[in-house]
Amino acid sequence: MDNNYLHIRSMKKQCLAEMLGRIDKRRYHTLHLCSCYFDSDAAFKLITEVQNFARISDVRIFIDRRAAIEYGGDFLQEFCDSFQDVEVSINAVESNNLFHSKVYALVAFDDYGTVVSGSIVLGSANLTGAGLIRRGGNYECLIDSQDTEILEEHLSQLNKLKLLSPQQLNRFSRKEEFSFKYALLQSGLFVHKWNENLEQYLSIRYRLSENGKSRITDQSLEVAGFNIETATVSKRYFRFDYIPEHLDNTENLLRNYGIETYLGHWLPLSESESMFDANELDAFKEQLFSEIDKQGKEVARSIQNDYEYLLQEGLIEEPEVSPVDSFKSKLDSLTSNELKLKRIYSKYELFYLPFDIQRKEEILYLFDEMVDVAESRKRKNRTMKAFLESYAAFSIDKFDEVLDE
Repeated sequence: MDNNYLHIRSMKKQCLAEMLGRIDKRRYHTLHLCSCYFDSDAAFKLITEVQNFARISDVRIFIDRRAAIEYGGDFLQEFCDSFQDVEVSINAVESNNLFHSKVYALVAFDDYGTVVSGSIVLGSANLTGAGLIRRGGNYECLIDSQDTEILEEHLSQLNKLKLLSPQQLNRFSRKEEFSFKYALLQSGLFVHKWNENLEQYLSIRYRLSENGKSRITDQSLEVAGFNIETATVSKRYFRFDYIPEHLDNTENLLRNYGIETYLGHWLPLSESESMFDANELDAFKEQLFSEIDKQGKEVARSIQNDYEYLLQEGLIEEPEVSPVDSFKSKLDSLTSNELKLKRIYSKYELFYLPFDIQRKEEILYLFDEMVDVAESRKRKNRTMKAFLESYAAFSIDKFDEVLDE
């Protein structure tokens, strides 16, 4: 056995490809990629890198079914079909427990299907950006071997797995209850009311000194526009009078298509698209940025004047970052952050199921809560009906059918 053991954080993709490349380069090999989690960009880049070290006839990817469900069968099949020079297939592993392997192998066979040579790399790295691609990602360990007995045993174990093609992802038996529930939850996202407004986000907070705390009953601060708290005072300087016209429509959307949970309303993916109109969002951003340009200098002057006065009176502690710089930093963060802009525009936050597939208890609790809510409503909206009928039929397709009726 010839092996090499590494703890690495950078150049992981290249290092893995080099370790796999310790093979008979005259032969064609099958590339096996086994990982709990999957990222299409990481997979593409790793396959491309390995092709620099080996002649590859085909690629077989194995990932946990619940990780595959996050992408959906159509996306995974499109990924496989995107390769022109090599045949790529994705296999979803169905098991009660998480398929948690991280094994990469190049295997050459003779005409009778017997393993004749190859290389196998085991380690901690998933087939993801953090695992293999991203700079500053995880620390990972890798160990390789060219022992044919190990390769044969690896293939033998793979042959024992229950594998599903991308087209089979949404077909479930009753034994696969958790996978079904996880898949149904992935058919929607959560909508949470976001209460903070733009003026709050851009407000400036000053930490009171002991002298300032003793004068918090002084009405002059309140008259000057400061919001007085126990240990701080804050003030809103930027004004932006904007009331989204679509908020009433959003409330109706949640009422007609949402299922209420402790995370917010669960909304089918197809309906969530109506939350954001691209043209309206662009118009909002244009108006906002215009107001920032108009008010920016005057706001900065007001902040500086207040800061100098509060500091001179001994009412506040001197901050590490000046209030003016803090305000400018908030503006920069806002204008470059699409997620924050969407929150301010819509007054809602949209997010996918926040639980990793290993957090089975939380996922099952959430699913059961949604069933209880849907069953308890005398007048069920369309999503509630689709959710319950899908669960009764154990079919994801049934959810889409009822929703489209």
